[in-house]
Amino acid sequence: MTPSLQKIQTLIDNGDNKRARHYLKQILKNDPSADAWYLTAVVVDDDLQKIKCLRHALELDAFHTPSNRLLYKIEGGMPLHEQEKRKQEEEIRQTREIVPLEKIEREMKKDRFQRHAERQRTRTRYGCLFSFLLSASCSLFAFSAIGMLPGFIGTVTTLLGGPAPVREIEGTPIQDREDAIIIMTPAQSNEASNQDVEIMDHGYLHEYKFRGSIGTSYAIYVQFMSVSANHVSRNVAIIDPVGEDMTRLCERQRILEGDMGTAFICQVNSSGQWAVRILGVTGESVGAYFVGVEKLDF
Repeated sequence: MTPSLQKIQTLIDNGDNKRARHYLKQILKNDPSADAWYLTAVVVDDDLQKIKCLRHALELDAFHTPSNRLLYKIEGGMPLHEQEKRKQEEEIRQTREIVPLEKIEREMKKDRFQRHAERQRTRTRYGCLFSFLLSASCSLFAFSAIGMLPGFIGTVTTLLGGPAPVREIEGTPIQDREDAIIIMTPAQSNEASNQDVEIMDHGYLHEYKFRGSIGTSYAIYVQFMSVSANHVSRNVAIIDPVGEDMTRLCERQRILEGDMGTAFICQVNSSGQWAVRILGVTGESVGAYFVGVEKLDF
């Protein structure tokens, strides 16, 4: 962050958003950047304006973590509640628009229309119930993604025939086993890319594989968006082709303040299939996260 933006950040921290907006307007006119658009999103009041500013920031830097995180916070939770509200309003509107059937002299036709209306009401009831269940499921999924409802993803995965979470190894909870990330079998194993988005739950191990050659270097990052994420760095490991933990040989940095994410610069010392492993631990590394692996060309 440039000195001028650091000055603006100080104004924001002191609650002087008016002066901050004044300086940001000049910077965006002369030298726009992802950091400047992010700070603008922080000081504006309207959510629509915030989203617009954050999208400008991500156009300049698609991996700008603060912008990704704030945009996820604004758009990740509100649409579920807004969707449920709109569905309820639509159901009320449809109920008010029901027009009574006119009286028909012939009893046969009257019975036929009555049966049709009854079937229509039954379908409406089932539709309302389905909408409620769908909204509730979406809400539970969203809460799980931001780490506020641990265990939901694991329960759904097990019900759908997926692997069950591993709570302990030989009677010891996985969070107390330093070698858990090495000896556990990954619940899912995928080829690594520049950026993947996934959701982690307690007791699961995710693996991202990449092909390394001696002397090449890779940038690797893991960033959790969960509000409960903490101590992420101790639940991430870099594994060499023979299954050894080589994390200690990599240069490590934290992405943001706290320990919600971690980044590595690793130089490969043996050719073969390497992997990034992420272990899900409640209160440390559960919820939605980003992971990326990129070869560096020096």
